[in-house]
Amino acid sequence: GPANLFDPTTFPNSRPYSNIDTGVKLSNVSNCGSTMTIDLSVNPLPITEPRPLDVLFVFDTSGSYWDDLPNMQAQMSSVMTEIAASFPNPRYAVANFKDFPIAPAGNGSDYAWMVDLDFTFNSVAVANSLAALTASGGADLPESQYEAIYQAMTGAGLDLNNDGDYLDLGEIAPQPLSWDATRAPIIFLMTDADFHDADLEDYPTGAGEAAGRMALLAELAAPTTMAEAPRIFTLNAAWNRPSITSGAWGGTDGHDGTPGDDDALHMQATELAAASGGKLIYAGDNTVEFLRGIREALEVVQDGMPEVGLCCFTTGECVAAISEELCLFQLGGVWSSENGDCNKDCNDNGISDSCEITLGITPDADGNGIPDSCECPGDINNDLKVNVDDLLGIIEVWGCEFECSFADINPDGVIDINDLLLIFDHWGSCRP
Repeated sequence: GPANLFDPTTFPNSRPYSNIDTGVKLSNVSNCGSTMTIDLSVNPLPITEPRPLDVLFVFDTSGSYWDDLPNMQAQMSSVMTEIAASFPNPRYAVANFKDFPIAPAGNGSDYAWMVDLDFTFNSVAVANSLAALTASGGADLPESQYEAIYQAMTGAGLDLNNDGDYLDLGEIAPQPLSWDATRAPIIFLMTDADFHDADLEDYPTGAGEAAGRMALLAELAAPTTMAEAPRIFTLNAAWNRPSITSGAWGGTDGHDGTPGDDDALHMQATELAAASGGKLIYAGDNTVEFLRGIREALEVVQDGMPEVGLCCFTTGECVAAISEELCLFQLGGVWSSENGDCNKDCNDNGISDSCEITLGITPDADGNGIPDSCECPGDINNDLKVNVDDLLGIIEVWGCEFECSFADINPDGVIDINDLLLIFDHWGSCRP
């Protein structure tokens, strides 16, 4: 007959030889015969201490995107629902680009970068910003993706002729985004065109120099403004490879009639993914495939999410939910994998309990996250005194392993001489 679920003595079952539940359920196994059927379900992998996300949606709104933009706009409500389900309490921002308004790259009304909405929790404001995007212009097929992502990270603006203002044609006024150092930064880049590269061409033509490939890669390697580099996911409206979709220019560059460069888009987007821990994802040309592409990106984020903990400073400052790399190398703090509460200060000395322990200011013998000075280690009967009653309590369960946590003062899983010594160390009245 059918096996019992999760029973290691019957087969099939969900436990390996280690007898640890793998979260796989086998049910409704049919009787033996020429064709057997079985229902299989697998629990999703847990996310280990994920940080909340700062998600920036960057849309290519040039003419070639006229057929893809409405499809993606229609799914953004579902996209935000998917993100919030995996990473609660996200913030969103919206930006778009076309190209520099300088021929032959762009039309006179184009722009290389525009922030439509800074980071917010307000999903209605996000939806309104997304709905207002329209596709037009762009002239030749490659667009200003390198400059756009560079501006997304730095917000520095671009003074093409170095005259101290941002008023000349094609210049970008500073538009810094409010990236939060305690959140994981994510950029979704929606485009179907390859990138103009100022390292390889006069771009924009005769008007100064935009950010090219090397400038963006350098910024990703060592961010000058952001606390850490964002993970960049390029979503392209293609089935299984970069495909320059027919838009305003019918799949050509619109300038000299040559085809759009599919291989360049693939190489550029793949390189950004490798440099940032993101991915090039083929989002398909319908709403179902676009939503699947977003889910694929979220799985990458989940798998690669760094462990977060507490960052403490001798000044008394405390930052929670932060990665070790960011704490140690960017902020110069002391990091603990215990993600404690920065607001609890039992002795009102201006330093959180968790940071007192992390910085070694006070011991925490029982490892419960409360400074020993604020509790009474060894008071196993909770009478605010460490005395002979507690000593006898230790002796009564001497040698007990893993089942006597009330008397395991240090706690190491066993009642032994170390617990007895802590009794003597704290002998007397407890702090009230």
